[in-house]
Amino acid sequence: MRQTRPSSTALLIAACVVVAERRRTDPQPGPEALGLSSRWLEHGTNRAVLKLLLKSWVGALGLRAVEVLIAPGFVQHVARRKAWIEEECRRSINEGFTRVVVLGAGLDSLCARLAPRFPNVQFTEVDHPATQALKRSMPGAVRLVPADLREFDVLTLLNEAATPTLIILEGLLMYFTPSEVERLLRQLSGSAAPVRVIATAMEQWPDGSTGFRPSSWLIRVWLWWQKEPFRWSATRPEMHEILKRRGLQVRRLVDEDGLAERWAGPVLRGEVIVVADAVGAQAPADA
Repeated sequence: MRQTRPSSTALLIAACVVVAERRRTDPQPGPEALGLSSRWLEHGTNRAVLKLLLKSWVGALGLRAVEVLIAPGFVQHVARRKAWIEEECRRSINEGFTRVVVLGAGLDSLCARLAPRFPNVQFTEVDHPATQALKRSMPGAVRLVPADLREFDVLTLLNEAATPTLIILEGLLMYFTPSEVERLLRQLSGSAAPVRVIATAMEQWPDGSTGFRPSSWLIRVWLWWQKEPFRWSATRPEMHEILKRRGLQVRRLVDEDGLAERWAGPVLRGEVIVVADAVGAQAPADA
């Protein structure tokens, strides 16, 4: 990403949340997510442009045309992914995880929405300061840690308190190099307290390529231009092996077909959601 301004992909995903709610996709992000995402987008973009794109029929038609051209179904894919991760987060909290840490939170509203509902859970977001600056109006219960994620010491954060911790890595690992992914996973499994990871990952296609399908080459060009290209992907066996090697055991893996079983609509392939627990750590006392 460009160091002096918010992440372009973070702004894009927030725009998808707004569009998904206004289209009434299945699932719908909800009015609270709509309000927060709209507010942060207004601070991160030109308000006149935002109003044209997101609040007018001209903008709505234009966005739909761009989506169909570049990656049909991307808006609903984002809505499905976020809904599934939120369900898994709530399940983990009910199982006894008392801290939620989102690495590379972008403009996601999960912590801001859940913090008031779970006052006994610590919510922390770690992200680049240029992106995080847009979220300074979040509830005080959410701790914001500005950091360069490629150099951030996650293990130190985990060891601040011996409490069961859920780590969320949504839309992050694909922007890391393989060595950066290995370093992060090694740190996540080094905590003495229980750790669970919810991560999205790009699958590597049989021809060695990475990306959503169906999609256009324009996505790759745009990501390269924004200095946010995909750098890491893996086959499913490789994902299991990498996690196992770093002390993390896969609990479940959901792909586009699993999401489509829950919510009807176009299927966008190429990304999976993985839930894994640190091997050897004790389960939360309330599990």
